Parts: sequence; structure tokens; C-alpha cells
Amino acid sequence: MNSFDVLRIISFPFRYSIVLGLAKVLTPALFKHILYPLIYSDFRPMIRYIKASQKKQLIGAEIGVFKGHHAVSMLSYLPLKKLYLVDPYRSYVQDGVLINPIAAQRIAIQSLRKFEDRVTWIQSIELPDNLDFVYVDGNHSYKAVKKDMEVYYSKVRKDGVLGGHDFTNQFPGVIKAVAEFTSTKNLELFVEQPDWWIQK
Repeated sequence: MNSFDVLRIISFPFRYSIVLGLAKVLTPALFKHILYPLIYSDFRPMIRYIKASQKKQLIGAEIGVFKGHHAVSMLSYLPLKKLYLVDPYRSYVQDGVLINPIAAQRIAIQSLRKFEDRVTWIQSIELPDNLDFVYVDGNHSYKAVKKDMEVYYSKVRKDGVLGGHDFTNQFPGVIKAVAEFTSTKNLELFVEQPDWWIQK
């Protein structure tokens, strides 16, 4: 490898960022709809599945908002008319660690302020029963996930999608609850880690 090759490798990230910056400024529509989804990995598998359906004016819910990063991703990527957000922001123990989400709540509220016309913070019992999708990413214990699936399956309309995050060996409670629920109801389970989902 000569000195020219070394220089070319070192300069690649710099040149790459310049090209992306120009694309974003000069062709914002191209960047938003083609380049952005290819470059960034915030779009989780279930969300890409919903996007591929090409349905418009979606109404969905996220269970477990935490800092709001995934909610922002969905609002930026999906044609959402309304996104309901459910998160009690109560302390809980997960894998022996105490999770105190109060600081995360402040971050989420701030991050989602620019989407306030399409966002509604709500209690789970107040959710409508005509949702296009529900994304479950709250407490990952077996008991909590099982309860979430039982509650939110009824909130999804026919042909809607119920799914969630962290279907991995790190969270065996998620795997067990999802497998049992789908088996009991004889539903087809889709898995593309770290996501899982079913279509009603």
C-alpha cells in the first residue's frame, strides 16, 4: 500500500460526510426518503415492515417511551397521523438493576415537542381500539410482556400490527411471553432481531 492509498483511506470519512451534507441541502426529498433510511439504523425492523405496507395516515402507539429516541424516529419515518405514547415513568427493577426514568422523561418531552401536533401522552386504558400498530418496549420481564400483549392485542385493528423490541437472549422473558402468546392464538410470528411482531 503506497502513501496515496493511505491518504485516500484516511480522507474517506471526511469526503463521505461532505457528500451526505450536500445531499441533505441540495436534495432534501431524496435525502429524507432514500439516503436517510439507508444510512441510519434507528429504523427498527418492525417499523420498516409497517413502512413497506405503504399505508398512510397511520395511528399507532408506543409502550415504553423512555428518552423518546425511537418515538422521534417513527414520527420522522412513518406517515403518522397520531402517535400515542404510554409510559408511567415509574422506577422498576430490571435484571437486578433499579431503573429510575425521571431524567429520561424530561428528555423525551423536550425531544418530542416539535411533534406535539401528532403526539398524545396517554394512559394505556384510554387507548382507542382502532390502532394500526402498537410497539411494546416497556418492562421486559416475562410477566410484564405477557400482560402487555394481552392488553394491546385488543387495541390493534384487524390487519394491524402488534410487536416490540428486544427479542434476544438477553431478555428471555420477552421471548417466552411472545412465543406463548402467539402459540396460544395460533398467530404467525415474525422475528428480525431485535424486533418481533404479529399481524392481526
